[in-house]
Amino acid sequence: MKNIQLYILMIFFSANSFGFTLSKSNFERLNSDFLSFFKLQVTENVKINLIANWDINYPAASTERSTDFEITRHRRPIEWDVSILSGYYRETEGGHDVHLLALCHEMAHHLGGRPYKLDEGGQIRWASMEAQSDYWATKECIPEFLKKFPRYLKLRKKIHPEIKRKCSRAYYSWFSNYKYCLFSSQAALQMAKIHDKHRLPSEPASPAVTPESPDPTVVTTLDRNVYPSNQCRFDTCIAGALGEPRPVCWYPEKD
Repeated sequence: MKNIQLYILMIFFSANSFGFTLSKSNFERLNSDFLSFFKLQVTENVKINLIANWDINYPAASTERSTDFEITRHRRPIEWDVSILSGYYRETEGGHDVHLLALCHEMAHHLGGRPYKLDEGGQIRWASMEAQSDYWATKECIPEFLKKFPRYLKLRKKIHPEIKRKCSRAYYSWFSNYKYCLFSSQAALQMAKIHDKHRLPSEPASPAVTPESPDPTVVTTLDRNVYPSNQCRFDTCIAGALGEPRPVCWYPEKD
């Protein structure tokens, strides 16, 4: 009886942030829908694999290609692999919105465009930079996915007031883009909290990410192979959601 009560309590709290249950079956359905969406964005010469692991509750995702070479008639199809654990979905600060943001970030490495990362020899790779992937994820991927699968457009019960203010200044509240902005921006804030919680011991502590205090850094050159600060990554996500230029905390104005 105690186990049944505990299970019901867990279901209640899992549903509390959105009004629906964050279950394994819904996790698998979201991944399946995202894979079908991803496949629509590429040519028939690309095979996409999405490997999602429910059992490991840790926030991590990655992506790779079977080759860094340009696709030719002799190298088809190539494979794009996206791997993701369940932490972005199951963490206390997580949810389907954060999981979707992580999936879109990985997709953006393939489709997000310039600027790109460099390989060990200093040559341009196929993968968009980390910050560019953050930007494209909220600017392009999430809105397009939610248009195709509107059942996932469920907003959190608590959205930061500054996020509401910024989104309302950019879009009329009755427009879909307003809801996409709220969805993406709050997901980015939740993801920042998760990243701060799971930062490596070697990483220095930093102030809590907030929509009210953007990263003051102004770069003059692109550092193509690094992650910007947690605050800068959030600023980049919300800039994408708002349709604003990429922030100068990682993207030089001259570029």
